[in-house]
Amino acid sequence: MNPENTMQSQLKNNHGNSAESGFTLIEVLMSMAIFSIGILGMMSSVGVVMDYQRDADDMTQATLLTKQQIEKFKAVGANENSLVGGTYSFDYLVGDYKAVAGLTVATGNTMVATAPPHEVFGKFTRATTMTVMSGGGQNWGDFTVANQPLIRFVKVDVVTTWTGTRGVAKNITLSVVMNRRRIYQQ
Repeated sequence: MNPENTMQSQLKNNHGNSAESGFTLIEVLMSMAIFSIGILGMMSSVGVVMDYQRDADDMTQATLLTKQQIEKFKAVGANENSLVGGTYSFDYLVGDYKAVAGLTVATGNTMVATAPPHEVFGKFTRATTMTVMSGGGQNWGDFTVANQPLIRFVKVDVVTTWTGTRGVAKNITLSVVMNRRRIYQQ
């Protein structure tokens, strides 16, 4: 048997009818076009995923800033037992602490203290509002010095705002209601 005929016969068996079968130029161009469309689709989705990741990071940072302010107010108002060495108290919270925290008191019936909008942390702006809770037709006090001992409940609202990656305004709001506690010593 001739060795050339044996090789051609093996090529025909492995690749079809002819030893010259393969990809045509059109097949290669079509596969490259399909591949390119797939890559472009993946690249556009990567950008969207990165935007969502930045938004999630911003939301986490805003939540931490908001929670930090709430916890600061809770720490000041909850240390009620100044008789045994506590530093702060509810009286301090509704009295002198307003100035320390940079709050200004609104007069009249509003009984609201609002932080000036100067609390800016990079792209985040944090505003704090402290409101005297009222109800039941009673005089529950206000932020004037004479009426502070009548305050029983205050609500602290903290709002952190920022602009998201796609230019949309976003915010996180957390609130806490704190009450005056009476401590009886025997």
